[in-house]
Amino acid sequence: MRYDAGEVITAMVTPFNEKREIDYEKVEALAYQLVNTGSDAVLVTGTTGESPTLTHEEEIEILSSVKRAVGNQGKVIMGTGSNSTETAVMMAKLAEKEGVDAILTVVPYYNKPSQAGMIEHFSAVAEAVDLPIILYDIA
Repeated sequence: MRYDAGEVITAMVTPFNEKREIDYEKVEALAYQLVNTGSDAVLVTGTTGESPTLTHEEEIEILSSVKRAVGNQGKVIMGTGSNSTETAVMMAKLAEKEGVDAILTVVPYYNKPSQAGMIEHFSAVAEAVDLPIILYDIA
Protein backbone atom coordinates (compact mmCIF):
# COMPACT_ATOMS: atom_id res chain seq x y z
CA MET A 1 0.00 0.00 0.00
CA ARG A 2 1.36 3.41 -0.93
CA TYR A 3 0.54 6.20 1.53
CA ASP A 4 0.63 9.92 0.85
CA ALA A 5 1.21 11.81 4.09
CA GLY A 6 1.90 15.03 2.22
CA GLU A 7 5.17 16.85 1.81
CA VAL A 8 5.87 18.02 5.36
CA ILE A 9 5.62 15.58 8.27
CA THR A 10 6.64 17.06 11.60
CA ALA A 11 7.73 14.81 14.46
CA MET A 12 6.13 16.42 17.48
CA VAL A 13 7.79 16.80 20.84
CA THR A 14 5.68 16.06 23.90
CA PRO A 15 5.32 19.14 26.13
CA PHE A 16 5.61 18.58 29.88
CA ASN A 17 4.85 20.90 32.78
CA GLU A 18 7.05 21.69 35.78
CA LYS A 19 5.77 18.56 37.57
CA ARG A 20 7.00 16.39 34.67
CA GLU A 21 3.43 15.64 33.64
CA ILE A 22 2.24 15.86 30.06
CA ASP A 23 0.73 19.26 29.34
CA TYR A 24 -2.17 18.20 27.13
CA GLU A 25 -3.26 21.79 26.48
CA LYS A 26 0.17 22.50 25.03
CA VAL A 27 0.04 19.24 23.07
CA GLU A 28 -3.15 20.45 21.39
CA ALA A 29 -1.81 23.97 20.86
CA LEU A 30 1.38 22.66 19.29
CA ALA A 31 -0.44 20.26 16.96
CA TYR A 32 -2.84 23.02 15.91
CA GLN A 33 0.07 25.39 15.26
CA LEU A 34 1.96 22.82 13.20
CA VAL A 35 -0.90 22.02 10.82
CA ASN A 36 -1.75 25.69 10.45
CA THR A 37 1.79 26.69 9.52
CA GLY A 38 2.60 24.17 6.81
CA SER A 39 2.76 20.66 8.24
CA ASP A 40 0.68 18.21 6.23
CA ALA A 41 0.96 15.58 8.96
CA VAL A 42 2.19 15.35 12.52
CA LEU A 43 3.90 12.33 14.02
CA VAL A 44 3.18 11.75 17.69
CA THR A 45 4.83 9.46 20.23
CA GLY A 46 7.93 8.80 18.23
CA THR A 47 11.33 9.02 19.87
CA THR A 48 11.28 12.82 19.42
CA GLY A 49 7.99 12.73 21.35
CA GLU A 50 9.53 10.97 24.35
CA SER A 51 7.90 7.59 23.63
CA PRO A 52 10.34 5.61 25.81
CA THR A 53 9.23 7.63 28.86
CA LEU A 54 5.46 7.50 28.27
CA THR A 55 2.90 4.97 29.42
CA HIS A 56 0.68 3.42 26.78
CA GLU A 57 -2.29 5.28 28.28
CA GLU A 58 -0.42 8.58 27.92
CA GLU A 59 0.43 7.77 24.30
CA ILE A 60 -3.25 7.16 23.47
CA GLU A 61 -4.29 10.36 25.28
CA ILE A 62 -1.69 12.32 23.29
CA LEU A 63 -3.12 10.82 20.09
CA SER A 64 -6.66 11.78 21.13
CA SER A 65 -5.56 15.32 22.01
CA VAL A 66 -3.79 15.77 18.69
CA LYS A 67 -6.73 14.35 16.72
CA ARG A 68 -9.02 16.90 18.45
CA ALA A 69 -6.66 19.76 17.68
CA VAL A 70 -5.91 18.82 14.08
CA GLY A 71 -9.39 17.76 12.99
CA ASN A 72 -9.45 17.38 9.22
CA GLN A 73 -6.70 19.93 8.62
CA GLY A 74 -3.86 17.41 8.65
CA LYS A 75 -2.99 13.78 9.07
CA VAL A 76 -1.88 12.19 12.31
CA ILE A 77 0.71 9.44 12.39
CA MET A 78 1.48 7.63 15.62
CA GLY A 79 4.66 5.88 16.65
CA THR A 80 3.45 2.48 17.85
CA GLY A 81 6.66 0.48 17.57
CA SER A 82 8.22 -1.64 20.27
CA ASN A 83 10.92 -4.22 20.80
CA SER A 84 8.06 -6.56 21.64
CA THR A 85 5.98 -7.69 18.67
CA GLU A 86 3.00 -8.25 20.96
CA THR A 87 3.22 -4.68 22.28
CA ALA A 88 3.68 -3.24 18.79
CA VAL A 89 0.55 -5.09 17.63
CA MET A 90 -1.44 -3.96 20.67
CA MET A 91 -0.47 -0.30 20.19
CA ALA A 92 -1.20 -0.44 16.46
CA LYS A 93 -4.69 -1.77 17.21
CA LEU A 94 -5.32 0.93 19.83
CA ALA A 95 -4.14 3.64 17.44
CA GLU A 96 -6.41 2.30 14.71
CA LYS A 97 -9.36 2.30 17.12
CA GLU A 98 -8.61 5.98 17.92
CA GLY A 99 -8.72 6.91 14.23
CA VAL A 100 -5.04 7.47 13.45
CA ASP A 101 -4.23 7.95 9.76
CA ALA A 102 -1.06 5.82 9.75
CA ILE A 103 1.43 4.27 12.14
CA LEU A 104 5.19 4.34 12.42
CA THR A 105 6.78 1.14 13.66
CA VAL A 106 10.41 0.65 14.47
CA VAL A 107 12.86 -2.19 13.94
CA PRO A 108 13.34 -3.76 17.39
CA TYR A 109 16.47 -1.99 18.53
CA TYR A 110 17.74 -3.94 21.54
CA ASN A 111 17.11 -7.51 20.49
CA LYS A 112 18.31 -6.80 16.91
CA PRO A 113 16.39 -9.46 14.96
CA SER A 114 17.64 -11.12 11.81
CA GLN A 115 16.12 -10.20 8.44
CA ALA A 116 13.65 -13.07 8.87
CA GLY A 117 12.83 -11.83 12.38
CA MET A 118 12.17 -8.31 11.10
CA ILE A 119 9.87 -9.68 8.40
CA GLU A 120 7.93 -11.65 11.03
CA HIS A 121 7.73 -8.63 13.34
CA PHE A 122 6.50 -6.21 10.69
CA SER A 123 4.17 -8.81 9.15
CA ALA A 124 2.48 -9.37 12.51
CA VAL A 125 1.83 -5.63 12.83
CA ALA A 126 0.63 -5.33 9.22
CA GLU A 127 -1.75 -8.28 9.58
CA ALA A 128 -3.25 -6.84 12.78
CA VAL A 129 -4.45 -3.52 11.35
CA ASP A 130 -5.79 -1.99 8.17
CA LEU A 131 -3.56 1.08 8.25
CA PRO A 132 -0.66 2.45 6.25
CA ILE A 133 2.58 1.57 8.04
CA ILE A 134 5.82 3.50 7.89
CA LEU A 135 8.85 1.37 8.78
CA TYR A 136 11.48 3.15 10.84
CA ASP A 137 15.04 1.92 11.24
CA ILE A 138 17.03 3.84 13.83
CA ALA A 139 20.16 1.70 13.51
